[in-house]
Amino acid sequence: MKQFITTFFLLIGLCNMTMAQEGIFVHYEKKPEYPGGERQWKKDRDTYMETRLKELFPEAHPDSLATDETKRRIIVQFTIDKKGEVQMASLFRGLHPVLDNEALRYVRQLPRFKPGAFDGKPWSVKFTVPLLVHPYYLRLLEREEQQSTDTTVYKVVEKMPEYPGGIEQLVRDAQFFALKYRKKHFPDDKNNPYWWPDAKGLKRSIVTFTVHENGQITDAVIVRSSEAHSDRAALLFVKSMSRWIPGEQKGKKVKVKFTLPFTLHLQ
Repeated sequence: MKQFITTFFLLIGLCNMTMAQEGIFVHYEKKPEYPGGERQWKKDRDTYMETRLKELFPEAHPDSLATDETKRRIIVQFTIDKKGEVQMASLFRGLHPVLDNEALRYVRQLPRFKPGAFDGKPWSVKFTVPLLVHPYYLRLLEREEQQSTDTTVYKVVEKMPEYPGGIEQLVRDAQFFALKYRKKHFPDDKNNPYWWPDAKGLKRSIVTFTVHENGQITDAVIVRSSEAHSDRAALLFVKSMSRWIPGEQKGKKVKVKFTLPFTLHLQ
């Protein structure tokens, strides 16, 4: 029995050592702090989801949102690194791709935290956080999917899909995403590559994807490869995009195949 207990604690020690080598910890002495504190963080994330979903679903009726229904939870996990920056955001429990993407988008754009600490030193800490969604939005999405009977995917339509905020906002969002990607994968390299859509350059990663009738993005694939990191970053960015303004043909919203080039630049 003594030998079993000794072996058991030795295994725990080895697991903890592995976690320490990877630099991500569940235990800490001082928790990372959101600017303004825990209450402000809860208020900010609730406000973000409420505002974004109202933008994405302008048809949502205020009376339906005023009902006293229990809100559903999307749970996102991520790491606050030793610099207080968000890393490795991923979905722990989702509800619907459209809603899940918005939750991930929120987490990836979080401001810098005051980092956690252990033994007086900065500490990388793993987090999970819930984002609340009114059930009415799930019902709207289900209704949209039931009403969508046209399986045709168009390449050109009378009114092409648009990124929220236009091409300029798309460029800004892509540059912001690329900057975070660079910091994560090339933290010490000032000469690493970065990219943005529709810029003139030598190397291009070209991504195609489908914009659905509800603006949801699916089927993102690289159709022309340039460089491994550029390809991966371009694909991750497209998959993280929020809903577009859908394309229309003869006054009806339809599925449209869209193509975006991402040009690799060296600084």
